[in-house]
Amino acid sequence: MKKIFLLISGLLLVSFCEDNPASSENDERILASYRSSEVEQLAKSIRADAELILIECKDVDLEGRALCWSYIYFAIAPDSLYYFHTEREKIMFDSSRSGALDGAGILSPDWIDSDQAIEIAEENGGQEIRAGESVFRLEGSLGKPVVPNAYNCWYIGYREEDSDALQVLFLIDAITGELKDKYIQ
Repeated sequence: MKKIFLLISGLLLVSFCEDNPASSENDERILASYRSSEVEQLAKSIRADAELILIECKDVDLEGRALCWSYIYFAIAPDSLYYFHTEREKIMFDSSRSGALDGAGILSPDWIDSDQAIEIAEENGGQEIRAGESVFRLEGSLGKPVVPNAYNCWYIGYREEDSDALQVLFLIDAITGELKDKYIQ
């Protein structure tokens, strides 16, 4: 169980968007799905066999919105990873590299969006966590671990503002919205 927590924590730490200061204009922030179909088209134009394996952001607000979301696609033969970033007005192809992302499976196309995932985390203890004295930053990652009976999963992490350690991590089934687990550090 500790290995799974470390793997998930590692996935949440990987973020390819530049640190962006919080915008005073909430209309710049977007949901994880906002540009997903366009990113899919771009990934398929680079490699027709590219499949989505991860969407993530290390600074998500309470409405499930962020200034930038990172997408990672995987293509087989030869194994390659493709990195994209989305903002409200643009999609950026960041880079590609040979190899695979260990522990990540291909996401199925139907998943709840980041706003619903944050809402579920908040209803299941996130609101109480934030009610304390510490200031928390929320992180969101949508992935599918390569383990038996794996499912598309939102990993919603609560991290104290000045800390590298996750305080709480919620695992939410990204198809049904069911809270699967909650890890408290």
